[in-house]
Amino acid sequence: MKLALINWIKCGLLCFTVVLSGLSFCACAATPAEMHKTSPVVLYVNSYFSKIYHLDPSTSSYNAIVWLKVKSKSKMTHLLDQVEFVGAEKQSKILSFSRRNADGSFIASAKYYLKMYHHFDMRKTPFDQQVLAVNIEDSRYTSKDVQLRFANPHVVMSAVVDSNALPHGWTLSRVIRNIESYAYMTNFGDSVHKYANQYSRLSINIYVQRHNLRLFFSMFITLYLAYLLSLFSLLIPANVRLFSPSASLMAGSVFSLVGNFIISSKYLLHS
Repeated sequence: MKLALINWIKCGLLCFTVVLSGLSFCACAATPAEMHKTSPVVLYVNSYFSKIYHLDPSTSSYNAIVWLKVKSKSKMTHLLDQVEFVGAEKQSKILSFSRRNADGSFIASAKYYLKMYHHFDMRKTPFDQQVLAVNIEDSRYTSKDVQLRFANPHVVMSAVVDSNALPHGWTLSRVIRNIESYAYMTNFGDSVHKYANQYSRLSINIYVQRHNLRLFFSMFITLYLAYLLSLFSLLIPANVRLFSPSASLMAGSVFSLVGNFIISSKYLLHS
């Protein structure tokens, strides 16, 4: 009798453990909107670019140091751990911290290192303008669960990009920020989800301009040297021929070609 009672107690404890585990799994797998059965969680985001450097056309990329600050009424500061900078070749979180305000809201901040892909338009170099596009998304939750918003919709440029963030020769022209919803035409191999899930996106377009006269003259230094060398030919008497006309023309052409190629490659691809 005692043995049967003990077995019944063991079976009851086992069933209770299985049910509790199932409930915990469902709670963990649920999205924020499913857990609260309400509208999507709204996360208010601020971004600040403290450094933009290594604008390198040879690798079609640039580097940036950016701070993100997330504010929410609930403790949904997960964005800092699963944020995606769309188009980033590399991204890493350097440091982060969080706190709870007196009004009950939560704030979390993090500093990121980015290496962003960018196609450089070199047609007007070195008096060109580049639009550095930075798109921020939540890599896990769709727009049905999480909505991203700018904490301060209307701010001056210096509140988004530091005035000393750009390298020498580049100046900040303007900053345009938009809130978008982007659809990916795939379910990423998960048959549970439908195709074309919408993701909330914060779009930041940073317009930078370059007016570099020094670079302009450096790019054509070979042309100036070739012109100066050609002036020496005026000092040579007309009846003196050190080289044949064809050899002189070939030597001058090769010098100009090689010199311009080396200088242009150096300054255009690593400007």
